Amino acid sequence: MRTFVCSVFVAALCLSATAQDQAKAREDWKRLDELHQVFNTYFVSEYNQSDKGAEFIQVWKEWSAEAPDFVAYFAQTYGATSQEVFGAFDGLEPLDGVINYPMPLATSMYEIDFDTLQTQVGQWLVNTGDKHMSDHERMTGDELRDLERKMQFAERALEAYRGAVEVNPEGDYAEHIAKAEQALKDARAAWEKNLDAVEWPGHNADFEGPGDPDTLAAAALKFLEKLRDEGRSWTKPEYDDEHIPLAACVIADMWGVEKTAPLTQEPTQFRLKVLVAFRGEKDPDLVYCYPMFFYTKEERGVEKAPPFYYCNSQQYASFRMPMAKLGEGGGVLADSAPAAVAARRPGQSLVVRLLLAAGLLTAGLAATSGQVLAAKVAPLGGAHAALKATREQVGWGVLVIGALALFLSLVRLAIFRDLLPQAAAICLGLALLSKGVPAQGEAPEGQEQPAQSESPLSKAASALAPFEKELGLAALVLGILHLLAGGFPFI
Repeated sequence: MRTFVCSVFVAALCLSATAQDQAKAREDWKRLDELHQVFNTYFVSEYNQSDKGAEFIQVWKEWSAEAPDFVAYFAQTYGATSQEVFGAFDGLEPLDGVINYPMPLATSMYEIDFDTLQTQVGQWLVNTGDKHMSDHERMTGDELRDLERKMQFAERALEAYRGAVEVNPEGDYAEHIAKAEQALKDARAAWEKNLDAVEWPGHNADFEGPGDPDTLAAAALKFLEKLRDEGRSWTKPEYDDEHIPLAACVIADMWGVEKTAPLTQEPTQFRLKVLVAFRGEKDPDLVYCYPMFFYTKEERGVEKAPPFYYCNSQQYASFRMPMAKLGEGGGVLADSAPAAVAARRPGQSLVVRLLLAAGLLTAGLAATSGQVLAAKVAPLGGAHAALKATREQVGWGVLVIGALALFLSLVRLAIFRDLLPQAAAICLGLALLSKGVPAQGEAPEGQEQPAQSESPLSKAASALAPFEKELGLAALVLGILHLLAGGFPFI
């Protein structure tokens, strides 16, 4: 009986050990297959690395650090020939995700000479650098975009040569690197010399519509922010950096027709050209500017209006410009814009912005709303009393400031920018003038009064007079908001 129990125990141990060995073999099979897939994707041909840059270098570092030792371990554990490998894995089922069978997989990986491959991959990167240097030398234009592309080619060449050093530290690439560094230094100097000439254009003054340029540009920024939040991209950016939407302006003169119905040629999709500025993480003083096309939904009867459903950038048309110039030409800024840029929002100048805020606050205190505040905040009593005596002058002042600000917004095609404070200033100014606007045909005091008829200004002032307190309170709130965040839509 004791012998039988021992036999069963030994058999159970053997079965357990066999199961563990099989599980480990299947895991090793999967890992060898994963290393082989990386090899096929990146290291079979020189063309596999042409556009991958830093990603290619990182993959090589990780793969070359593991593959040689793992292949040696695999050969020692499961056999150095295809037949030995076949016998070791005979009857085993692959784990999920495994593509190749063990015998051809091992044969392929055993044939790799890792030292030779290291030298070969380093040479691939040198060849890539040489190609970029040739492109650099062929660029002869004097336009800023040409100068920037010339600099970019030198940057890419230097990146490739330095990548060759990382892949194959034993190689001699010093001469290539020195040449690329000098080329980059010269190209960068020429580009920076012309960089200050770049201007943010703002909205196209000849844009025919339909649509308010500010509203359209804001919709474009909103769509890009949505793509970013969802982890989606538009097209592959030309700059290797983060791309956070920062500003946009409509640069088209009209909507373009993207698609039409086959038989009727009726437009089924429209596109709008917008210049978009993105900020990155590499250089806080520069922004990346892309002329982009934003597309409406594709359907019969589609309107020339947001929402947008797709966008892409115009190829080889991007450029960089100083962040400091971004707010000067017009357009719309994203909510994430730095404070220094937001302060230059072009819906109105800083002087007009301060005047409008001051006018709203002054008129709010002069109106009956000021009396309400004075009853709760004693120090405001004197200010209200002084301003109340000059309510007519305050009314004219805030009316003129509001009208001027609105006119400037219309001229700059920023119709909805600062709209609420402008409207509050005009309405409250008229309300304060309700007792001081002469009726049409009214004669000075002491003269005979002809038949009177109310002027349009007098009618408007009379209509707004009952709402003086409410308009005053709104003016006080909007004055503070406009002072702090003026330039955002409607504020």
